Amino acid sequence: MIRTADSRGADIALDRLCASYRRALYHYARASGLGPHDAEDAVQDFFAHVLGQDALKTLQKEKGRLRAWMIRSFNNRLTNRREHRTAQKRGGGVEHVQWEFDSVEMEFTRHYRVGQEASLACDQALALPLWEKTLLRLDSDDKVQKRPEIYQALRPYILHGWPKNTPPQSEVAQQLGLSVNALRVRMVNLTAKARSIFSEIAHEDLDPLIPDEDVEHLWRLLR
Repeated sequence: MIRTADSRGADIALDRLCASYRRALYHYARASGLGPHDAEDAVQDFFAHVLGQDALKTLQKEKGRLRAWMIRSFNNRLTNRREHRTAQKRGGGVEHVQWEFDSVEMEFTRHYRVGQEASLACDQALALPLWEKTLLRLDSDDKVQKRPEIYQALRPYILHGWPKNTPPQSEVAQQLGLSVNALRVRMVNLTAKARSIFSEIAHEDLDPLIPDEDVEHLWRLLR
C-alpha cells in the first residue's frame, strides 16, 4: 500500500492514480525516444518523486486538470533527468513502487505509430483501459442483457460503426427479428450508453473533476 500523511482514503486514491497513469506515462516516455529500461526507470522515478515530495498538493490549483498536470510534470521530470544523469535515481532514495512493465511494453509496441506525438501516445494509453472497463460494465448491465443476442450482434460496432465488410444491417436485423430502423436505434442507444459509462470511469480513474472536453478527446482517440 502506498503511504502518505493523509487518510487511508487518500492512500487508495493514490493507488488508483498510479495504476491509471503509470502505463500511459510509460507510453509517453517511449514515444519521447527512451528505450524500454530507461522508460521504466523514468516512470518509477516520477512516482517516487510524486509520492515522496507530496507533489500532488500543487493539484489544488489545477481545478480538474490532473491529466494535463501529470503529462506536464512528467515531461519536466524527464528533462531534469536528462540534465542530471549522474544524480541518484528514483527519487533520491525514496522507496518506490515496483511494477512489471513487460505487458506495457508489448502494448506500446502494438499501438504506437512511428512519429506519433508523445502526448497522443500517452492519451491513447489512458483511453484504452477506460474502454476495456466500459465493455466490462456493458457486459454486466442488466438492461443491456435483456436481449443478449442483440447486444452481442452490436457490440463489435459500438466504437467504429458498421463497416462495409460485414453482413448488411438488413440481414442482421432480420436474424434478430427487428426492422432495420429498430436495429439502428438500438445501435445509437448502445453507443450513447457506452459513451456515458466511459465518462463515468474517466471520472473514477483519472480525475473526479476531469473536464468534459478531455473526456471527449479521449473518446475520439478510440473512434
